[in-house]
Amino acid sequence: MNRKFPIVVTKHTNNKELKYNKFILLKDYGIGYCINDNSEFYFDLEDFEKIKVHRWSNHKGYIRSIINNKDILLHRFVMNAKNGQIVDHIKHHTYDNRKSQLRITDNYGNHRNKALSKNNKSGITGVCKEKDKWHAYIWVNGKCKHLGRFYNKKEAIAARKEAENIYFGNFSYNNSMNDVKVKVSEEDKMLFEEKYKQKN
Repeated sequence: MNRKFPIVVTKHTNNKELKYNKFILLKDYGIGYCINDNSEFYFDLEDFEKIKVHRWSNHKGYIRSIINNKDILLHRFVMNAKNGQIVDHIKHHTYDNRKSQLRITDNYGNHRNKALSKNNKSGITGVCKEKDKWHAYIWVNGKCKHLGRFYNKKEAIAARKEAENIYFGNFSYNNSMNDVKVKVSEEDKMLFEEKYKQKN
C-alpha cells in the first residue's frame, strides 16, 4: 500500500484534550485512523469532506461517531440509510466503508449473507448429519425449505449451493465473498422447487 501520500489531521474544535482522526488520501480511496485504538478504516474520497468533521472510533469492529447526540455508524452514514434500512457489508469487512463494498438491504437480505455458524459441524451452512444421511435445507423468508436427505455429503452440499443461488442470488455468503453474480429467472426457481419436492 502506498504510504507516500500526505497525512491529514482534522481539528474541528479548539479543545486540545480531544483526540482527532488522521487520514491518508490515496489515489482511489481514503484511510482513516480511529481515535481510540488507531485501527484503520476505508472510505471513498468523495465522502472525505463529510467524514472529516466528525470524530470516528472503533466499537466492536464497527466505525462510529456521535453526531447531534446520536450514535452513528459510518457505513450507514455514507450510504444515507433511512430508518428500517439495513446496510450490509458485502464481504464482512466492517472497517471497509467504501460504497462499492456496501449495499442497502432488509433483514432477510442481511441474514442471507451470513457466515458459517461456530456451532456448525458439517462445514457447510444448511447441511447436517442425520443418522446415516446428510440433510440439506435452507431458510427462506422465515420458512425452512427441505432440500432432501442424501447418503453422499457432496450431493447434499450441491443441493444447498444450488438453493443459495436460486433463493439468495448475489446475497449468498459464498457469492458475496467471491464476487459471483448470478441471474435467476422465475422458470429456474419453479424447476428447482419441483426438483427438491421430489426428494422429500
